[in-house]
Amino acid sequence: MTEPSFTWTKDNAACVATDKILAALLQFNGDATSFDAAGRLPMRQLTYFPKVTPDAEIIRAHASQMAWQFCDRLLKITRVREDPVTTTLGKFIGSFVELFSNSDVTLKDIAEAADGFLLFPGEKRS
Repeated sequence: MTEPSFTWTKDNAACVATDKILAALLQFNGDATSFDAAGRLPMRQLTYFPKVTPDAEIIRAHASQMAWQFCDRLLKITRVREDPVTTTLGKFIGSFVELFSNSDVTLKDIAEAADGFLLFPGEKRS
């Protein structure tokens, strides 16, 4: 049996947190982006993503900074889903650097990764 696919919804704490954190970090170009539309936004449309260069090193540098800011805020409201000893901060942040470096990754993808790594308020470790 396959797992159900991840859905961008207001009922999912990871989606709400992703939307609110990136809005607080002023990533929506000043547009009034609705919650439903935000889930489909690719990284290339967020303000941190370089628009004038295809240089992978520059993109990665910007993505790294965004990943650190995003994860810092995210870790203030969540707990690590797996054993904290095996889920290192480097592994956690590195996953988000990769996601934020990919121009086609969407906010839904970011929320799905966060949901896989972290327990949000009200969730219990299984």
